[in-house]
Amino acid sequence: MKFVLLAATACFALSCDDERDTINNDITGTYNLTSFRTEMPVDYDGNGTRSSDLMDETRCYDDSRLTINRDGTYILEENAVAINGTTSFCDARIVKGTWTRSGNSLTTTSDLEDGYVVDKYAFATDNGMSGNTMTITMAHADIPFRDAAGNPHLTSGTVEVTYTERPDSAY
Repeated sequence: MKFVLLAATACFALSCDDERDTINNDITGTYNLTSFRTEMPVDYDGNGTRSSDLMDETRCYDDSRLTINRDGTYILEENAVAINGTTSFCDARIVKGTWTRSGNSLTTTSDLEDGYVVDKYAFATDNGMSGNTMTITMAHADIPFRDAAGNPHLTSGTVEVTYTERPDSAY
């Protein structure tokens, strides 16, 4: 009888821990950039077709990712189009900081060289299945475009950036 009670107590304790881990860790993992949407479509790649998603216009953003760690830290590996004169190139940076979650809102905080930055992402899940996403809307973001002569330029506008969790990244 003692063995049965001990086993039942252990099972209950383990299931509570598993439930708590599931709730706390449903947001941890690596999220790949899957969309970088602008207000107005651009034809940055010069193929004659405009798109509101800059990921359709340049491969520069492809390796951007957001990693949410269990210990309350995050790493943002961010690629963006940069322009020097009439030359454009893909510039990369890594941002590290801490995160908190309140409901469906993820807040990241980092202390960058140019100041203290707080960003808020909306977290969504596909009914508990794969497909967790982080989305942030940024005003005054750099948006690359080309003029009539094909020269690259940057303008400022609102973008909606979406990161989608890699199915193999939950930990």
